[in-house]
Amino acid sequence: MKFSPFLNDVDVNKLKDKYVGKVCVNKCQSSGVILENRTFIDCECMVEYKKYLSFLNAGINDRYWNFGYKDLEKKFVKDNTLALRYINAYREKLDKMIEKGVGIYIQGKPGLAKSAIAYLILKEAIAKNYTCYSIRMSKLTNLTCESVNDTEKKDMLDWLINDIDLLLIEEIDKDYKIADTNKWAGKNINEFFGDLYNSRHSLIVTSNIPRNELKGIQADNVIDRLAELIEVSFVGVSYRKFESYLKKMLDEDTTCK
Repeated sequence: MKFSPFLNDVDVNKLKDKYVGKVCVNKCQSSGVILENRTFIDCECMVEYKKYLSFLNAGINDRYWNFGYKDLEKKFVKDNTLALRYINAYREKLDKMIEKGVGIYIQGKPGLAKSAIAYLILKEAIAKNYTCYSIRMSKLTNLTCESVNDTEKKDMLDWLINDIDLLLIEEIDKDYKIADTNKWAGKNINEFFGDLYNSRHSLIVTSNIPRNELKGIQADNVIDRLAELIEVSFVGVSYRKFESYLKKMLDEDTTCK
């Protein structure tokens, strides 16, 4: 695993403290290894730690670490049969898609599992030892601007352009003042997408709106480069069900003792 320049020691140590020696109930005495047949092997807690470290390293939100395809709502799956066929076809040919720099534009209204599905693809790529990263559009804009006068931020930006096999940009429609390439932020973002396009790395994008509605949000040059992405559209109503959390809360024993 190639470590991301975005990864910091504090988060890594927190993750290690949470899993090493805990998952195995201190079977390994917090060493992360056990002796088996006269050979030291990773303890189950170390296996868990390494898995989640790879997700943390890729910028995957921890709420999606244990999310799988089985967790998709049945109605969502039924309503989006064709879109999920496109996603599954991409997954099945993931090696070829990454080799050829093929990407996806995932769009749909809020709450339609766009991030969850994008992260599932990233996790599969990570399992195949590809270098991946996820970043929100607003953070990317800030990074491109800060990189001009900050060497560390410049190195981060260069890493995204040159060293990534599969990059996920979330919420590409949720930024502002970047459509005009004559302005500071717009110029920097336009250059980033130009460099990324030339690198021929695979790109996954999530958006609440179709690609043809990005005009006025992204520069024309950026939209033109996104035109090569396979557009996958999800439909339905939001599947973020607060009712399930409410039920869980009401089912808790709140009796005063």
